[in-house]
Amino acid sequence: MTSVFRKTRSRPAGLRLAALLALALSLGACAPVTQIATSSTEAATVRQTELARNLYELAYSDRQSALFVVSAGSGRVEPIVPPRIYRLNPETLEAQAHIDLPRMGTGLALDDGNGRLYVSSPLDASVSVLDTRSNALVATLQLAQGSTDAKGVTRYPHKLRKLLVDAPGKRLYTLGAGLRDSALYVVDTQSLQLVNVVPGLGTFATGIALDPQGNRLYVSNMEGRIIVLDAQSQQRLQEYPAHADQPLNLAFDQERGHLILTDQGQAEMRKIQQTEVPGFVSQGEGSRVVILDARTGRLVHSAAVPEGPLALHLDAAHGLLYVTHRLAGTVSVLDSRTLSMLHSYALPEHPNSLSMDASGSTLFVTVKNDMTTGRLRDETVARIPAPL
Repeated sequence: MTSVFRKTRSRPAGLRLAALLALALSLGACAPVTQIATSSTEAATVRQTELARNLYELAYSDRQSALFVVSAGSGRVEPIVPPRIYRLNPETLEAQAHIDLPRMGTGLALDDGNGRLYVSSPLDASVSVLDTRSNALVATLQLAQGSTDAKGVTRYPHKLRKLLVDAPGKRLYTLGAGLRDSALYVVDTQSLQLVNVVPGLGTFATGIALDPQGNRLYVSNMEGRIIVLDAQSQQRLQEYPAHADQPLNLAFDQERGHLILTDQGQAEMRKIQQTEVPGFVSQGEGSRVVILDARTGRLVHSAAVPEGPLALHLDAAHGLLYVTHRLAGTVSVLDSRTLSMLHSYALPEHPNSLSMDASGSTLFVTVKNDMTTGRLRDETVARIPAPL
């Protein structure tokens, strides 16, 4: 099945799982340039533009000089707009083209060298594969089969969330989150075939990071645990505490051998953990960034940050860590070693996902609206010059 880019004009278990998914995920013409207040002595010029409803992850392509952004579409809200990938000019944030997706998409992973963009569909356990060079939808991969109830509703065993692509290893890793158990789906990126499913990853696994040199995969879950897998065989090697209640997203610091995570600290999530995770014991207050020794699980550093830390991006070359704070409505720039705050950008209502160009000079952010007052409005993409 293929499709080309078209030019655009300038508390049952199911409900509890849906609530977890919503928390984790929440977790046109170019708009005028806006001055955003920062903690530095100089104001940074941040460009921000309205794009579409229900924006989630984004990915910058150095080879294509393009920014790809996924929209889950308008749902049943008029006017009906299907799920789409938008291709933006990274300088102006003008939408140059879009592709309609066959299913709702939220997560992205870019294999820039091979011209592939992968899109996860959380509600039907599938991944769409796009060719960024020919601007075509190559395939839709059904990773798990659903079961249909008497009312005709089809449910799948897991909600697909985070994607991670290992281009040299020719593997795509997709986390399937479940209330009782989660799984890792492994796809061969050459054959586009599912080659393994790794169950037993605990309650609502959300974060994944790769140590390519050490051949290790790190997975975090809402039991407050880190699970370590052999990246090639997916054999379970190790498990240790995350020193965080809600280790939502992960980044691996290759130079220091550190695993960095955001501890979101959502009150609603904690209530679900207390009722759904047997023996759950809180490990902290939340709203923190935590650094662990990836090999031993030893706590290296933990720092309080603005409320609701969500996504993170490590710029190892410049020693900077970028973090979105969904509830505080800010993006922080931290020293990646000490976690000291260097800069903060106000991006209300809810900054969500991050991407950065290869040089580390420009940061891109999706910004979500308030779920009650802004539900019917288009959400925005922001472009921030890095404070180098």
